[in-house]
Amino acid sequence: MKFLRSQIARWAVALLAFALVAAACGGTSDSGQGEATTTAPTTTQAPAAPSSSTTTTAAPSNEKPYGGTVVVADDQEPPTLNPLVPGGDNLIVAIIGQAYQAGVSEIDGFTLELIPELVTELPTVENGGVTVNADGTMTVRYAIKDEAVWSDGVPISGADFQFTLDTIMNPDYTIVTTTYEDIVSTSVGDKSFEYTLSAPTVLFELLFGTVLPKHAIEGSDFLNDWNDVQWPSAGPFIFAEWQKGEFVRVVRNANYWGVDAETGQTLPYLDEVIFRFIPETDSILTAFKAREVDIIQPPPSTELIEALQALEPEGARVEALAGTIWEHLNFQFGPNRFVKNPDSINDNLNYRKAVAHTIDKSLIVDEILAGQVEPMDSFVEVYRPTISQGSWSVYDYNPEKARELLDLARAETGQDVIKTVFTTTSNNDARVKLSELFQT
Repeated sequence: MKFLRSQIARWAVALLAFALVAAACGGTSDSGQGEATTTAPTTTQAPAAPSSSTTTTAAPSNEKPYGGTVVVADDQEPPTLNPLVPGGDNLIVAIIGQAYQAGVSEIDGFTLELIPELVTELPTVENGGVTVNADGTMTVRYAIKDEAVWSDGVPISGADFQFTLDTIMNPDYTIVTTTYEDIVSTSVGDKSFEYTLSAPTVLFELLFGTVLPKHAIEGSDFLNDWNDVQWPSAGPFIFAEWQKGEFVRVVRNANYWGVDAETGQTLPYLDEVIFRFIPETDSILTAFKAREVDIIQPPPSTELIEALQALEPEGARVEALAGTIWEHLNFQFGPNRFVKNPDSINDNLNYRKAVAHTIDKSLIVDEILAGQVEPMDSFVEVYRPTISQGSWSVYDYNPEKARELLDLARAETGQDVIKTVFTTTSNNDARVKLSELFQT
């Protein structure tokens, strides 16, 4: 049994640093830069801040300033920058990738709802973007934003969506093809893309989360050429360099089309963002206190939350909230589970139900996260509450029920003594404390 993170909705502590507004406006931070092991094939110098007006009238009073560097600390370093190859599903790859990768949708940071990114609107049955056909198939249509271009100025087109699909379905690549493999036909336009699935499914909402630039990637070695550098950006920043073991740096994308809905100004405001890799939680906290980093998202724990909240009088902002992944227990079913537990009975359903009934989720939240978030009853309830059926709620904390199920598991497996092995990462204080809770 293993404790994992998954990219749906997680318990998280997001921390905005001392005087972050000042840093974003014009301050700088020590990035620890040295000679880069990997640099982007494009310029690494941030372009001048874009003009927000083409007239001679005075700037609006609510206009926000441009410039500055923000340093984000994380305890993980990406194994690759390519989100589609092995290792690309690592969370830090997604965190950094938000700076320069784009797809059909993104997650709103406040509501956690899906919102359009490369397309004008998310397709639904109501707006005509989704049609359930008489033959049982389902057609989905995307209208790509006219202003959407890659960082090299090439328009993002339906051909890029088709190339992305062809890349994912390439049998020579070890890419997960779930749902993509159900696409039976496509139609490509300059600023449109349409595909038909063999049967209706809500999973179409998760397709094309990352779109690839055909003009830049076609003809390259996709599995090897894009691990240490990135293709032209579709996001607000451009990959600049990766100092292995130290940081990844991204700089402003001068061709980014996004605007601030409040002011109408071209985004982004920052000159650059540096993702600094600090393996240990204590070291991350030390760097934060020393104002060497501006934003941290450390593993959640009661002690850490309280220690950081103590810094608020000095100007720190601390937020404990549901994030974009969820912490959960995962049963291992492969043969490797017998290496650590030769007596594993994870394949027994009653045993798994028994374990579920021994977990006091409310206690875990109270002890590790100081009660600042709520346990989930479904992995979709945070970002799609309307379709959540609360399937996990049937597994309440019930030791008596757990004992009954364990008795059934013993009878079914013939094992009088049932051994459970819990493994997790040692550099995550919250997970270590979780293992201690399981022993009480």
